[in-house]
Amino acid sequence: MREFERVVTRKLLFAALFAAGIVLPAPAHPVYMDHIEHHVKMAVGPTNIDVTIELRFNELRSLSERRRMDADRDGLIGPAEQERYLRRIGRELRDGFQLRCRGEKLDLVELYEPRLDLLDGQGVSPTHHVLRLYYFARTPGPLTGPVRLEFEDRTWPSAPSLWFFRAYSEDGFNLRVDPSASSQPAGETEPSPGHRATITIVHPPVPATRPAGSAEIQP
Repeated sequence: MREFERVVTRKLLFAALFAAGIVLPAPAHPVYMDHIEHHVKMAVGPTNIDVTIELRFNELRSLSERRRMDADRDGLIGPAEQERYLRRIGRELRDGFQLRCRGEKLDLVELYEPRLDLLDGQGVSPTHHVLRLYYFARTPGPLTGPVRLEFEDRTWPSAPSLWFFRAYSEDGFNLRVDPSASSQPAGETEPSPGHRATITIVHPPVPATRPAGSAEIQP
């Protein structure tokens, strides 16, 4: 807890100094101010595969995106500007996520409209914000195991990132996530052309006395 408090305090201090135009030498330990956190959850069911993506923009990345949102340059991001940004970003990210089953590409369809949470306010400043995306694909059948799924995230390839992936089943069969299939280790802090996870669906379903399979990649 103390380490967490130190990191949060350091990040707030850096944000205040940045806003004041004061530049300090780089710290010995990263505070991830220029990072985007990619949180991906995949639910595999007999009919659909649901993919929920939460992109968390830290201070400097949030500042850059907020400047894109602020079309009239008045320093505030109004509802209309947020809606325009979401429409644009939805188009830009359409091909940034890919899902394959047995090597064949599945169509990822938007399940809900993208959602933007500016968290600390509508100003253009080095703070945080969250972008949530929702997709689904039809589950190819029949799912006679083992079945291999591959998910790839190619969004914001030039930005340092932290990547978290979790997959779980909805009807009792086991899932395995292969960490070695990631093109970059989870939690890596350098820019990357993409993140990748391989999920193996194991059939038949596990007995009812056992919990549904769940697996995840995280630092």
